[in-house]
Amino acid sequence: MATNILRPVVVGLDVHKDTIMACVFDPSSGEVGMARQFKNAPDGIARFVRTLRRSGLEPEVCYEASSCGYVIYRQLRALGVDCAVIAPTSIPRRAGERIKTDRRDAEKLATMYAGGLLETVEVPDVERVRALSPHARRRPHALQAPHDASSGGARSCLSRRTELDSEVLGLAESDHAGGRRSDGPSCLDREDSLSGRPDRGR
Repeated sequence: MATNILRPVVVGLDVHKDTIMACVFDPSSGEVGMARQFKNAPDGIARFVRTLRRSGLEPEVCYEASSCGYVIYRQLRALGVDCAVIAPTSIPRRAGERIKTDRRDAEKLATMYAGGLLETVEVPDVERVRALSPHARRRPHALQAPHDASSGGARSCLSRRTELDSEVLGLAESDHAGGRRSDGPSCLDREDSLSGRPDRGR
């Protein structure tokens, strides 16, 4: 029985709070294919992936890290799609560049990622984040310790604060430093609804 072989393509996503602009790049031909906008929701993403596969294409997706966190990454991984979250600081931006469109940004991500010109950020493990979250919620109380605490205790508190900032509270900020501003309220609250889904690594 013949098996359909899907042609690999790279897809750049320009992500906003309510919408996503996707641009398809074919590395084998060097051609930029279709560009499509769809809603930033699980069903919109799943429908887009199905459309590509029905067209004989297997996507490898990349998008720029932002305040929306890693929700899209986990949705795509649950669909069996390879995905990379791009460090904003690795994306070149011309001084004085004023003409900027969602399609152009998505195309830039796709072509540069396909050429190996962009750096990725490490996506935190869901279980580790959930395990550390209770400690993070207690952090404000720890920071209100008496001013006359011993120097050793003060250093320990500062060390713990730094650790939590980097591992939990700073997941979106430290990895996304230099990224574009958010188009609306943070999407991080949607992570909880997906934490039960399998996160299949590459």
